[in-house]
Amino acid sequence: MQTDAPKQAEEEYFVAEHEPAAGSFDSLKARLDEIVELVSDESMPLEDALSLYEEAVGLGLKASSMLEADIALSNAALDSAEEQAQAQESAVSGEEILRDVQQSVNE
Repeated sequence: MQTDAPKQAEEEYFVAEHEPAAGSFDSLKARLDEIVELVSDESMPLEDALSLYEEAVGLGLKASSMLEADIALSNAALDSAEEQAQAQESAVSGEEILRDVQQSVNE
């Protein structure tokens, strides 16, 4: 049985090295998938299934908040890009006006 210990330690290391960062959306989804698999076992006691359900609800709310925050950041980036484009258009318009004024003065 001692020959299994190094293999188990190696597997745990591999899992730890390849798990998504704690608190990431991927880690939340992975845990939700795990919970779905666990509660699918009909032999699970109801109390345990309810505890997992409560955990899943909390994880779902956290995932939803993460998505909403990401959408807000994306919207802010789009707004900023639109403002920059409008500023560039205004600068171009100002240069055209200045050029027209200079031409009319030269005429």
